[in-house]
Amino acid sequence: MNYNNDIDEKSQIKKENAADNLTLAAAYPQPTDAMLIINEYCKKKHIPFTQSWRYRDINGKDIFYVYRIEYPKQKKQILPFYVSIDGQVINARPALSTHPIYNIQSINDDEKILIVEGEKAADIIVEGYTVLTWLGGTSQAGKPDWTILKNRDVTICPDNDEPGRIAAAEIKKQLPQAKILDIPKTKFKSIKGWDIADADGIDLVEFIKNCPIAETTNTNENANTFKSFTAVEILNTTFPEIKFIIPGIIPQGLTLLAGTPKIGKSWLCLDIATTLSTGGYILNNVRVNPATTLYLCLEDNKRRLQNRMIKQASNPGDNCHFMTETDGTGVLQLHNWMQEHPDTELIIIDTLSRFMEIKDSNDYTQTTKALASIKTFADEYEIAVIVVHHAKKAETPDFVHSVIGSTGIAGAVDTILILARKRGQVDAKFSITGRDIEEQEFAMSFNPDCCRWSIIGDAKEYAESKERQDILDILKSTNQPMKPADIAAALEKNPGSIRFLLMKMKDAGQILNPVYGKYMCINANTTNNANITNTTNTANTLQGKSFTGKPENLFKD
Repeated sequence: MNYNNDIDEKSQIKKENAADNLTLAAAYPQPTDAMLIINEYCKKKHIPFTQSWRYRDINGKDIFYVYRIEYPKQKKQILPFYVSIDGQVINARPALSTHPIYNIQSINDDEKILIVEGEKAADIIVEGYTVLTWLGGTSQAGKPDWTILKNRDVTICPDNDEPGRIAAAEIKKQLPQAKILDIPKTKFKSIKGWDIADADGIDLVEFIKNCPIAETTNTNENANTFKSFTAVEILNTTFPEIKFIIPGIIPQGLTLLAGTPKIGKSWLCLDIATTLSTGGYILNNVRVNPATTLYLCLEDNKRRLQNRMIKQASNPGDNCHFMTETDGTGVLQLHNWMQEHPDTELIIIDTLSRFMEIKDSNDYTQTTKALASIKTFADEYEIAVIVVHHAKKAETPDFVHSVIGSTGIAGAVDTILILARKRGQVDAKFSITGRDIEEQEFAMSFNPDCCRWSIIGDAKEYAESKERQDILDILKSTNQPMKPADIAAALEKNPGSIRFLLMKMKDAGQILNPVYGKYMCINANTTNNANITNTTNTANTLQGKSFTGKPENLFKD
């Protein structure tokens, strides 16, 4: 049986139905035989469903149905269906004024409320409780209007995983009185994803009664959670080596990449994401191993991404993934991604402001809280996350202070990368610092033909070599002895630094000092030889290891 063709056919039916608004209108209430009609439809279309659930309104009338679909060798799908007013089966959720709550019709005044994750768990009978859930998985937990339960005794039993706990926290935002069961403190703590549907043979009433509550704070209990270490214990501990996604530049954890608008941050991110998917050389001479990547390019669209990959001559693998929009759930979306793609090693978020709503980027508490959740996520899954942000246009004495917004942004991350250059120039400075990385600054060059960045050497050495060449060009053009102040004025540089550099150049035999306080070029023949020698030495010094092979393969992924 060709399931792919069945999926395509189903999609085509949806498109045809979408063309007719009348057809899409749901019958209300749904016909008494609606589920039989949908079952026959699924059998006819070879849609392999294994379970189904009725979603009803508060009056107990059917409004739509949810089916568990399991195609061979594919991840399960939970899909909504309903019957339209003209009798057609529609694979969609009907237009509703509120996000649906499963079992809402069963609420009564005599029972407590238990909120769980998933219809299967909500079908479990728990004496004394009405068991509810919501449509759409963990990312949709905050969508229903839970405030209808604001005066009720509510307990939330999340799945035993991080997305489940985040979903529970979203519900509690609407129901401050709700209690969240702390499953990691029970005997099921080692079973990832455990929920009450897995509680065979367990007295659930007693379990809920005795289960620790996540929000409960006890001074004595909290005191016991803090464990101290002696200096000897730490010194005698063998820690694993820090894993780098890009050796010497991007380690595991949370990295902030900042730069002024339109400087080329997104070109760099695209190069990193695509090159890592297959392995090869990044930044011209840094070797990287293959890794699964996710690039949230939230300021781009598919067309622009295609054009950019063609421009970079990218050849990424199937493990290079993109998203151009979010579902609005922030870090929860990343958790859900990792559940489906546990082999992911790098996630790039471009940009922070598009991914998470921070009302005031100058507010230390807001920025720290937002980035702390991403850092916790990166640490939990032991992956690297790059967050792209903007930097100030004005130069600052400390490059870390160039990050726009509160110091909480720079303080909350593990590694900081600052890309800075003057508008119109191809050369830039790439500054790096972090908790687990040595502070360093590289000179970078942007190739406009393939729109890739390359490391061309140490930033200070490169800047000095460029200044030396500028001085030689000035002296050669005048062919007369010049004062340091005149040379500095011509180059718009600090006279003190130019005077110091002139002395170094004289000692190196690059220029002459024929008159006290003045410098000039060596004769034309010697100058040419010196320039050739200097250029060769500079190239050798700055390029370091070069990529060998044909020029057209220089930037090949």
